[in-house]
Amino acid sequence: MKHNLPKPYLSYSAIDSWMKSPNQFRKRYYENAPSFVTPELNFGKKIADLLENKDESLAHIKQYATPEQQVQVDIEGVPIFGYIDSFDPETNSFYEFKTGRMPWTQKKVDKHLQLDIYSLCIEEIFGSVNDECMLIWMQTEKIDEPKVGLITHEDSHGIRLTGEVTEFTRVITDEERENTRTLIARVAQEISDDYTQYLDAKSKPKGLVGF
Repeated sequence: MKHNLPKPYLSYSAIDSWMKSPNQFRKRYYENAPSFVTPELNFGKKIADLLENKDESLAHIKQYATPEQQVQVDIEGVPIFGYIDSFDPETNSFYEFKTGRMPWTQKKVDKHLQLDIYSLCIEEIFGSVNDECMLIWMQTEKIDEPKVGLITHEDSHGIRLTGEVTEFTRVITDEERENTRTLIARVAQEISDDYTQYLDAKSKPKGLVGF
């Protein structure tokens, strides 16, 4: 079944956005409202670039052979697209990196949908996946002004790594992947129905009942 989506594919962030707030999803994906960029997001992107380029300052962070592994696959007729932070093509294993001040916990990792989606995508693309994956959290802190230290960037608005790194291991089961498959299909249908209604309402002459 072909879905009517605002973009040619869904990503984890799009799925998560819809599940958290359909109104915010509409603003971003239907109306192309600018994304809200925070210093924390900018800093996270800088760290991702350093990891991808195997920067020596982050040599202590576990990585697999392939950084930024692209995944592009249909799940139940829904195009899914994304990038896995660190991928091992030999064992079909992956790591996900996170930065930020808010602590990650095992309970939070166990419910983090991004891991389920990536695990399912790997299985679909490569035929198998290592059930065990890892989320690596690099704690950050705010500083009054940039200083010399661990990964400090003058344009990162006073954010740096504390040096605290926590590794969380999670085992994703076949049942969880199948539940994720069902969730993707359901969310895609909800978005498709909603977007079709939005476009229909937008095409009506002004003065009629809108969306």
